[in-house]
Amino acid sequence: METEEREVWENLAEWDNLENPLAPLTEEQQKTILELAAICDQKLSVEDESTESKTSTLSQSDAKRNADTTILDSFASLMSGEKKIESSQQFYQWYSELEWEMLQEEDAEYRAYLAQLEKHQGDCQEMLQQVTGTLDKLSKLNSQYGFVSNKTTSLHEACEQMLIDQTKLSNLADELENKISYFLEYEKIQSQLSSPTLSVHGELFRNILDRLDKCIDYMQSHPQYRETSTYVTKYRVCLNTALSSVRGWVLQALEQCVQQAKKPDGSTPTTGESYAFTLLYGKFRLHADKMKQLMTDIEQRHEKGPEYEQLLSDCHAAYFSQRLLLLRPSVVASLTDLSTTYVRDHCTLSRCACTFILRICHDEWQLYHQFFGLKSELLEDYMDQLCGLLYDLLRPHIIHSNHLETLAELCFILRVEMIDEHINNNPEQLSAFHRVVLQLLSDVQERLVYRAHIYVQNDIVGYKPVSGDLAYPEKLEMMESIAEGLQNQATQTLGRSVSVSSVSSPDTVRSHTGNSPADLHGMWYPPLRRALLCLSKLYRSVDRSTFQGLSQEVLAAACAALANAAAQIMTNKTTIDAHLFHIKHLLILREQIAPFQVDFAVKEMSLDFSSVKNAALGLFQKKGRLFSLSASNALLEFLLEGAPQVREHLKDSRRLADRQLKSTCEAFIDYCGDFLIGPIRVYLAKMNAYLKNNTDLTGLKQQTFAQPDVVQNYSSESQKYLRTRLPVVQRSLQLYLANRETEFILFRPVKNLIVASFQQLHQILVTHYSEEERGLIAAPSPEHISILLSAMLLKRPESVSAEREKTPDSPSPAKEPIQNIS
Repeated sequence: METEEREVWENLAEWDNLENPLAPLTEEQQKTILELAAICDQKLSVEDESTESKTSTLSQSDAKRNADTTILDSFASLMSGEKKIESSQQFYQWYSELEWEMLQEEDAEYRAYLAQLEKHQGDCQEMLQQVTGTLDKLSKLNSQYGFVSNKTTSLHEACEQMLIDQTKLSNLADELENKISYFLEYEKIQSQLSSPTLSVHGELFRNILDRLDKCIDYMQSHPQYRETSTYVTKYRVCLNTALSSVRGWVLQALEQCVQQAKKPDGSTPTTGESYAFTLLYGKFRLHADKMKQLMTDIEQRHEKGPEYEQLLSDCHAAYFSQRLLLLRPSVVASLTDLSTTYVRDHCTLSRCACTFILRICHDEWQLYHQFFGLKSELLEDYMDQLCGLLYDLLRPHIIHSNHLETLAELCFILRVEMIDEHINNNPEQLSAFHRVVLQLLSDVQERLVYRAHIYVQNDIVGYKPVSGDLAYPEKLEMMESIAEGLQNQATQTLGRSVSVSSVSSPDTVRSHTGNSPADLHGMWYPPLRRALLCLSKLYRSVDRSTFQGLSQEVLAAACAALANAAAQIMTNKTTIDAHLFHIKHLLILREQIAPFQVDFAVKEMSLDFSSVKNAALGLFQKKGRLFSLSASNALLEFLLEGAPQVREHLKDSRRLADRQLKSTCEAFIDYCGDFLIGPIRVYLAKMNAYLKNNTDLTGLKQQTFAQPDVVQNYSSESQKYLRTRLPVVQRSLQLYLANRETEFILFRPVKNLIVASFQQLHQILVTHYSEEERGLIAAPSPEHISILLSAMLLKRPESVSAEREKTPDSPSPAKEPIQNIS
C-alpha cells in the first residue's frame, strides 16, 4: 500500500516536470495557465495582506488581553496573599503554575472550539436519533402502504378479469348467435320463396340469393359443425327453386318476344320487308333491360356454384334457340331471294350475300350483349349456324364456275372487301364469319387453280393459231401504216406552227419508245396475252407458294407456244421474222411478269429478273456506258454480253424465259451472220477445219476453197450481201422492236460478229497469202467494214418490202455448202 502511494506521489511530482512531464501541455494551454496564475496571484496577494493584517491585529489584541488577564490574575493572587513565595521552591512552583496557566490561556480558544464541536456532536447524535426514529416510522408507513396498494391492485385486476370474462362471454354469445343464424335462415328463406308475390326482379329476390350464397359458403367452410351437410342440401334445394323461377321467367320472356316478332299470320318476316328489322330486333330489345339486369346478377355469381353456371348456360341456350327459330327462316328466305335475283352474276351474289350476313353478325352481336354481359361459347355456335347458310348458298355456285375472271373476282371480294376491310377491323365480332369466308376463299382458290390448269392446257398449250395470228410482218406493217395515218392527222391539226417535214420524218412517225401500235395489248400473240392474263388473275387471288407453282406452268406453256409460233413463221415466212417475233414476245413476257415480284420458282426453274437487271446496270456503269434503257433493254444488253460470268449466272439462276431469250438472240445473231456475210463464214469454216486437221500447210494453195480467186469471190459476195441485205435486217429490227435503243443493243453483237469475221479473214490472209495474192483478193479491212456498218446504220430504211421478197431466206451463196467440209 505504501509502495502504491509512493508511486502516486512520485507520478504527481513528475506531472509537470520540465524535462519529461507525464501530462505535457500545449503552448496555448501553458500560456492560459500562466495568465490565470498571474490573475490569481494578484487577487490572493491583496486578500492575504488584508486578512493577515486583520488576523494579526485581532490575535495581538486578544493575546495581550488574555496575557494581561492571566498575568493580572496570577499576580493578583500573589499580591492578595493567597500565594506566598518564601522559597525558591515555591517560586519555581509558582512559576510552573503561572507557566501552566499561560499555556492554558493560550489553548483556551482551541478548548472552546473543542467544546463547541462536542456540543455540535451531541446535537448531531440527537438529530440522528430523531432521523432514525422518523425512518422507522416511514418504513412502517411504507409497508402499510404496500399492503393497501397490493390489496387495491388485486381488486383492480379482479375487476378487469371480470370485464374480460364478460366481454368473452358476450362475444361468445354473439358468435353463437351468428353461427346459429345461418341455420335459422332456412325457415325464413323457404317461407319467402313460397310467397306468391315474389318477383325475380325485386330487391328481395336478390337478397334471398345473397343469403343463400352466404349460407352455402358458410356450411361448406365449416363441415365440422353438426348437420352442416343436411343444411347444405336444404339450401341447395332452395337455390334450385329460386333459379328455376329465373329460368322459367327467361324462357317465358323469350317465347313472348318470338311471338311478338312474328307477323299477324304467324309467319316469320324476311329481311327484305320494311318492318322486318323492327320485328326481328325491336321486340327483343323491349325486354333487354329487365333481362340484362337479371343476367348481370347471375353472371356476377356464376363462379359461386354449378347451379349459376347451369342457369346461365340454360339461359344462353334458350336465347339462341329462340333467336335461331325466329331468324333462320328469315335469313334463308333472304339468301334465296338474292340467289334468284343474281342467278347469273356470281360476283354480285357473293358480295350481296356476304354483306347481308356481315350485317346480321353485327346486329346479333349487339343484340346478344344487350341481354348478356359475358361471352358464351354458344354464341360462336349460333353464329356458325347463321354463317353456314352463306356457305351453303355460295359453294354450289363456286364449284360450277368455269371463268377465271369470275373466280379471281370472287377471291378479291372475299379477301379484300370482306377480310381486309371488315373482318380485320372487328375480328372478335366476326370470328364465325371469318371462318366461313376463309373456307369459301379456300374453295374459290382451289377451283381457280383447277380451272387455271385446264385453261393452260386448252387455251395456251392447245391453242391452234389461225392465219391472222401469224401474219408477220404484215400485221406490223399494217399497224405502222395506221400509226403514220394517225400521226398525219395529228400533224394537220397542229396547223402551221409545226413543220410538215419534221413531223413526217420516219423517226418522228415512230418515236421508238416501245409504245407503238404494234406493242398494243391486242397485237400480242394470243397465248402470250392469255398467259399474262392468267398470271394477273392468279397473282391477286392465291397465296405466294401456290402462285409460284402455277406461274411456272403458265410461263412454260407460254414459252412453248411462242416457240411453236416462231417455228411456224419460220416455215411460212423468213427466219428473221421468226426470230424477231420470238424475241419481241419474250421481251414482252419478261416486262409484264416483272411487277409480280415473285421468284416464279418450282424446283429448278425460276424467273426473277431483278438480279439480272441490277447486274446489267452494273455492267453498263463499269464499262462507262450510262444508257437510259428500259428493263427489257437492260436485260437484252445483259444477255448479249456473252461474257463467261453472264453465262454462268444464267446457269446458276435457271431462269427459263431468260435462257430462252438468250438462246433465241444467239440464234438470231448467228443467222444474221450467215445472212449478211455467209460466203466469208463458209470460207473461214473451211480454212479453220483444214488448219486444224493438217500440220503441213504446203498443200494449202492446192485446195479449191483456198485459191485466191475463190477467196476473192467469197469476199465480193459477202460485201454484196452486206450492202443489199443489211437494210432488210435493219428494217426488220425497226418493224418488230420499234425502239432505237433495243435495235442497237440487239444489232451490236451482229456487228461485232461481222467485224470479227473480217478480222479473222485479215489474219489468215496476212499469214498464209502473199502481198500480191492479198491484192488480188482485195478483201476489205476490219476498220473499213466497221465504218461501212456504222454509215449504213445511220440511214434508217422506211420500206424494204420489195427487197425482202427478192432476198432468199437461205444464206448459202458459196459454191460448196458448209456441211460438206470435212
